[in-house]
Amino acid sequence: MFDTALRPQAKLDGALDIDALVSRIPQSYTVKGMFCTRFAEMLGGEYARLEPKLLAAPRSGRFVPFKDYPQADYTRIVAAAATKRFPDLPMREAMRRIARDDVGTFASSMFGKIVFTLVGDARASLVRVPDAYHRIAPGPTVSSEELDAHTVRLTFEHYLGSAEYVLGQLEGVVISFGRTPVVTVRARGAETLIFDVVHDG
Repeated sequence: MFDTALRPQAKLDGALDIDALVSRIPQSYTVKGMFCTRFAEMLGGEYARLEPKLLAAPRSGRFVPFKDYPQADYTRIVAAAATKRFPDLPMREAMRRIARDDVGTFASSMFGKIVFTLVGDARASLVRVPDAYHRIAPGPTVSSEELDAHTVRLTFEHYLGSAEYVLGQLEGVVISFGRTPVVTVRARGAETLIFDVVHDG
């Protein structure tokens, strides 16, 4: 996956150790409940079996849209939903695929509606990803930089989640504008990921 120009149709191979991944994520890293809801609903009755593993499961079983929940819990829920939705795909690819729909969840939120009113293309949306992360999923430090007219670089520092998931999110942004993304992912140490996203394919 790393240091390779990836197109959406190129499948990722390999498993993910979700327990190991979750154990790295600090409790200070959070995500808004609106994102958890989509996957909990997708799991249906299977969510109840996952709930005992969560650090801060909602008492009612229902996530509050703008309340903060641990990203560690979110990662467990996403992994379970990805397995259910894409049972024939390797976990890395399943995580990537399910993340592509995050843009729709974000666009339906109040902040998302404001953002999508202000931006008109994939480039502008990618440039605003750091602000979206700061508001919706604080924890890692995210920055954006335009490398040229076709490419935006997103740098995630202190990122401890699934690289495949972020890849899918960024692909989803570009795809939502009817374009085909080409993304090169690079790791710089254990906690920094760089995504160079060509957005006008």
